[in-house]
Amino acid sequence: MRSVPSDDKGATTTTTTSSAASLPPAEKLLALLSAAPDRGVYGLPSEQKQAILLAIAELEKLEDEDAEGSSISGRLPALAGRWRVLFSTVTITGSRRVKLGLKTAVSIKDLIQEIDPETATASSEVAFELRFLGGGGKGSLRLEAGFAISGRDHPRRVDISLRSAALTPPALDSLLGQHMELLLSIFNPEGWLETTFADERLRVGRDDKGRVFVLERVV
Repeated sequence: MRSVPSDDKGATTTTTTSSAASLPPAEKLLALLSAAPDRGVYGLPSEQKQAILLAIAELEKLEDEDAEGSSISGRLPALAGRWRVLFSTVTITGSRRVKLGLKTAVSIKDLIQEIDPETATASSEVAFELRFLGGGGKGSLRLEAGFAISGRDHPRRVDISLRSAALTPPALDSLLGQHMELLLSIFNPEGWLETTFADERLRVGRDDKGRVFVLERVV
């Protein structure tokens, strides 16, 4: 990738897209995501977002629905463990970002999901940094959910039901607790989720709200 001025965002996106074009699908996607700030949560230029979505679709084409283990029931043991969100089409912009203090008081540092097939549970953690505590304050929104395989008509899909949601520590709860309904409208996993690609490193999912997620296994 050639060097470009740090303030030339359009050129950076174009260069990254061009450099990634000849890579294998998974590496191409990772290269494009490396240039997407904040996992895309605050929005991306349309050209950059489109390049990422096309790379995701290309990766999904590698998934053979007729292959043994492509159904979620056969795949669940391999999906067990911790996964980090690298990108999603979930966005927090405009008034929602202001209301949650994500421009001034709080920043999202990480999004982690942990899957336990034996108990059919999935926990998600949105890790925050509390800027008003000098950058040293940390907190999280933790979501606990159960899941069940949707059925034979949708072999790669699970139905998800939210069981609990909590903000910790008290400093974060006092700041964002009044906006829990808004937080859940953004991060609540309830509904269905279909795994459209998975290997030992990456996982792609699409949900009933039309959102797309790319996750990387946490080693």
